[in-house]
Amino acid sequence: MTHATQTLIIFFPGLCMLAATGCFLTLRRRKMLEQEKIKTLYRKVESALNDNEGIRETPAFADSLRNAAIAGKFQQPRLELQAGKAGSVPEKYKFFASLVARGMSTDEISEVLGISLAEAGQLATLSFISRKEGC
Repeated sequence: MTHATQTLIIFFPGLCMLAATGCFLTLRRRKMLEQEKIKTLYRKVESALNDNEGIRETPAFADSLRNAAIAGKFQQPRLELQAGKAGSVPEKYKFFASLVARGMSTDEISEVLGISLAEAGQLATLSFISRKEGC
């Protein structure tokens, strides 16, 4: 055997052992990183499931339905006017003209009907215009 052959016989198993150790360490490191990733995701999921703060309860279907019905009632007069139906005037506005005819001031009328002073002033102006134009 030559000196080069003896050197290869000695270093080749060592080189193979070094390559195998490198592969083993790389695989071990990947496995540890994957385990850490799984643990982190597990902690996040567990914290999300256990954390009741910040999660707002979604309204029940009945609440949504009730809110939709209320919104529909508010829009009903506008929809009736768009459809060409004559809308009915709320009772408190029907009484306004008769209260003005009795000589009550807008301050007194706003107290009696439970409306704001600005609204009473607007209604007084509208009733004056409607009487003037014969509506």
